[in-house]
Amino acid sequence: MARIPRFLKGLVSFGSENRNTQLSVWYLLVVSLSNGVMLTGVVAIFIYMITGSSNRMVGYAEGFFGFCGLAPGLVGGYLSDKGRRDRVIRWSGYGTLVGVSALIWLLFMCLLDGSFDDQLLTGTKMGSYKFLAVCAGVSLLYSGESIGDSASQALLADSLSTGSRLQFMTTLQKYQSALYGTGPIVCLIIFAALGDKWSVTDLSIIIIVGLVIRLPCAVLCFYFNDDFTLPSDSKAVTEEESTGMSTKKHSLVPYYYFASDCLWCFGSGMTVKFFQIFFQDDLGMSPVAVMSVVAAQPFLVIPFTFLSTWLSLKIGRVQADILLWYCGISCLLAMAYIGSRGGFNSHIKNRTAVLGLWFMRAGFLQSTAAIQNSIIMDYVPKKERAKWAALGSITAAGWCGSAAVGGALINLHGYSFVFLTSSCFHVASTILRMPCLFLVPRVQQKISASPEFATKALLAANYETVSSDDAKLVYEFLNGTGSRLPNEDASDEDAPLIN
Repeated sequence: MARIPRFLKGLVSFGSENRNTQLSVWYLLVVSLSNGVMLTGVVAIFIYMITGSSNRMVGYAEGFFGFCGLAPGLVGGYLSDKGRRDRVIRWSGYGTLVGVSALIWLLFMCLLDGSFDDQLLTGTKMGSYKFLAVCAGVSLLYSGESIGDSASQALLADSLSTGSRLQFMTTLQKYQSALYGTGPIVCLIIFAALGDKWSVTDLSIIIIVGLVIRLPCAVLCFYFNDDFTLPSDSKAVTEEESTGMSTKKHSLVPYYYFASDCLWCFGSGMTVKFFQIFFQDDLGMSPVAVMSVVAAQPFLVIPFTFLSTWLSLKIGRVQADILLWYCGISCLLAMAYIGSRGGFNSHIKNRTAVLGLWFMRAGFLQSTAAIQNSIIMDYVPKKERAKWAALGSITAAGWCGSAAVGGALINLHGYSFVFLTSSCFHVASTILRMPCLFLVPRVQQKISASPEFATKALLAANYETVSSDDAKLVYEFLNGTGSRLPNEDASDEDAPLIN
């Protein structure tokens, strides 16, 4: 088994020394930066331009991408629960390497032979050929990554103790938002250097930069290890007999969330994929202006994440989740109202109001991701976590598939109608989540560390033998009933935790 690269150790841990959690942090941060460069509308606008300004073709392409990741995601989730998860993640690493390399080669060769000249592409067979080739390359990348997505999510959950996931995932989400916002800044710089114009060639260069950033993710996939998961400290709340709760009722929590997510993603896919095209066409914004707005959005999500964490501690996780979602839906409804009352770009005040509402919508809705993930993983048994994470492939397919519906509706009825339609799906989705108000306690249950984990911690710290006294000290320290660890002088506050 490969060892974790030394330069990664201790750089970003969020308080966790577990190898899998550190690797997950680096993997997700690099993916966030790459997505910030590629997926903040750049790929959608690229397809929009090479197909002759067709929202319908953008929708078809996004739907195809989602369905290409569906089958690999489900297969990866099944294999992860049946065998070793690190093996599935390594397969994903190979798939990512192939997908990234193939797409870089395709775009680079098209740039060299001049195939991406705007005048040659628009409304021609060459544009159709390049459209199909790019769709095939992106789909290959999505398929490779989807194989290991569920396994990596389950492995991260297995490496975090129950009750500590919300804090860890909330902190991680803040860093991801910052890196995701850095991606559009990279795009902004490239656009400014190349003349601040919408060009297929310029968009191709940006996509290549995003793919190069993504390459380290494939390398990190080879360093995950199932042997570093927590034995009993990471199990689900429903697996803990001492909670005194009805296991059957509480095991329904993930099902409510999954049904809710299916509706939510179908509604979101109609709009999210087209926001940057909306900024370009309906608001008349230049590339630098669009990327400035997109770059600011993730950073503005960070204070909303603090708000969601504070609310979850005050009123409960599900309560905070539903409240913030309704606030986000209200913003989208207000955008639809502005568009129906005279157009988005009819007055400078309308444009300013629309952008302000778009920022607030993103802040309210995206700030609850860590809350939702912590709830699901707390109520899914360890042996089924990869399966439940793999169900995200279904919601992702619905999210991308509904983009085809959204593209057709935009061409027929405009953006206001689609914003309203999307809001209706969101309201229905939130209603499906209501039963969890009575199933998930407002105060998180925290499962205590086991004596077996205490012994494993000592062995991991290079103890050749473990006495019962040493194991007892670690066990009491981890559960908050002890104040020191083995070989630690009680009077020496600066002594290391484990020698």
